[in-house]
Amino acid sequence: MVWLCALICTALWGSAFPCIKVGYELFEIASSDVAGQILFAGLRFFGAGILAVLIGSAGQRKFLRPRRESVHKILVLSLFQTALQYVLFYVGMAHTTGVKGSILQGTSVLFSLLIACLLFRTEKLTALKAAGCVVGFVGIILVNFTGTDMDMQFSFIGEGFMIL
Repeated sequence: MVWLCALICTALWGSAFPCIKVGYELFEIASSDVAGQILFAGLRFFGAGILAVLIGSAGQRKFLRPRRESVHKILVLSLFQTALQYVLFYVGMAHTTGVKGSILQGTSVLFSLLIACLLFRTEKLTALKAAGCVVGFVGIILVNFTGTDMDMQFSFIGEGFMIL
């Protein structure tokens, strides 16, 4: 059951990139329309939140709501982990291809490892981990080369926002 749930979650997360690009086309949201991109993201998260509360409430057989002492922590976490991260994600996706976006989003794992090792010192940076990061970053750089002329396509508001 855990394996099946993990597979479903992975498929749903992987489908986010093409769904966002298709959604921009369906709702005619231009890459310069930041407000439209944020509204689109907000509507997707509102719907997901409603589904999460409904499914969680059905599973617990009572309506789920946060405790009063948790509200402040939830708001702080929401501001940084959700709002800021997804503003960068949705605006970045409007300015890059879906394939590049999904690959660049994968850099979060590499950055998390480096931050845990070098900044927080909660992980030890071994030679194998360092080599994995180097290979990962080299792969991401190679993805940004287009065609045979090796012309590197990179924009801060596109690929840069995806990395941030």
